[in-house]
Amino acid sequence: RDAQESRGLGDVYKRQVDDDGKLLPPQQLRLLTHEYDLGATSPSSPCSAVTGIMDTIPHPEFAPSSSGSLAHDIALLRLSEPRPDECLQGLPRLDLGNSDLVDALVREKGDGVVAGWGRTSLDGALWQTYPRKLREIAVPIVNEGVCSRNYGASYSTRAMICAGGQRGRDTCLGDSGSPMFSELVGTGERVVIGITSWGLGCAQGLPGAYSRVSFY
Repeated sequence: RDAQESRGLGDVYKRQVDDDGKLLPPQQLRLLTHEYDLGATSPSSPCSAVTGIMDTIPHPEFAPSSSGSLAHDIALLRLSEPRPDECLQGLPRLDLGNSDLVDALVREKGDGVVAGWGRTSLDGALWQTYPRKLREIAVPIVNEGVCSRNYGASYSTRAMICAGGQRGRDTCLGDSGSPMFSELVGTGERVVIGITSWGLGCAQGLPGAYSRVSFY
């Protein structure tokens, strides 16, 4: 993609369309859970599975075409069947109502760790630039003013996290919807503070915008 193409919720929908460009119903979507190797012929672990999706619930105020803002780029997926309790042990929890954690990361110039299945390069054939295994990268949490200056009204200081800005280190096309983690000081517990949302280009030195989980 070129430098003007954003990585937003549309990236998710591009993978949810049929050959005629129509959105597929949730019942035809599949979610890879736990460890997964797309090139393997057998599951990577006992908890690895391809899980069906019963319903998708987008945020009711996500309306970039009418509002001009990309805020509220967040949704819930209702799985077709529950995951076993043993497969949920140790998973990061959501950072609900703890905005101080993100503010502290900005003050201390801390990092957020983003995991995703997005492109690792904009060079080469499309199928060659998507990974077989889930990847992660640490990106710095930066002051919201940086994104406000670069993106104007498209960026929401209340509902988003500004992160990245280093050349060669970034999320990219296909990472939208992926979690951003941070560790709690003292306990080392991982919590999900953000969700990969959008940006301009990939790894070109501009920060990206991540939906701020604590806002919701």
